[in-house]
Amino acid sequence: MPIIDIVSHSITVASILNRYLHDYQNEEEKSTLHKKGVPRFLLNDVVRYWRTIAVDYQAKRWDEVSLPEEFSDDGTEFDSPKWGLRYVKLRSSRKLAFAGTIISLFIPCILDVPVETELLCEQFKMPPLARLAQLEQFVCEEDKVHLRRSFEIADEFAGLLNDSEFRSEVCKVQHPRNPGSNDAFRRARALTQELEICLERLFCSKNPFLGASTKLDGDEDLLTLSGLTRRYLLF
Repeated sequence: MPIIDIVSHSITVASILNRYLHDYQNEEEKSTLHKKGVPRFLLNDVVRYWRTIAVDYQAKRWDEVSLPEEFSDDGTEFDSPKWGLRYVKLRSSRKLAFAGTIISLFIPCILDVPVETELLCEQFKMPPLARLAQLEQFVCEEDKVHLRRSFEIADEFAGLLNDSEFRSEVCKVQHPRNPGSNDAFRRARALTQELEICLERLFCSKNPFLGASTKLDGDEDLLTLSGLTRRYLLF
């Protein structure tokens, strides 16, 4: 990427973050107020985007099952359904991207530092998996098992999704509970289910972060990923 594009991208990200963090800013001194925690409005929009991806997936699925295979809604021909591939991507790479972004928004609270534009800019320069990988330095050995398995699964999917034969095979499946003898889809679905379990165990872990010395308001125990999930992702 040309350097001018990199600079332009950085400025755009910073401008967007400044708007989300507007209420944290001191307009007179142009400095960040020392507000800690999680940027709720930004988090809400990230969650909303994830839900939108899921809705878009289902909308395309409805189109495929309700229209003749050879026609689109305007009567023109379209490619054969790719539902199986979209299903696998939604439950693997898309889900991992969402999880990694959530961790970036939890980082200020985990580090017990103010929510600042500069910090979040640095976070969003990283690929989603690198954001998720930051947990390695904060979670206990029990939780690291689930984190590392998540990355093993991510690596498997990276290989599968770059395999044209695999992509072609999973596109042939018409329903997730009726894959027939499609071994490629069966394998991919099993991996997505295992990934789901690993992420659930991580985000619902009640093990305190390593070196944690703070608590969420109203909590008796030290900071945990389960506590952050409950506080910021439920309501």
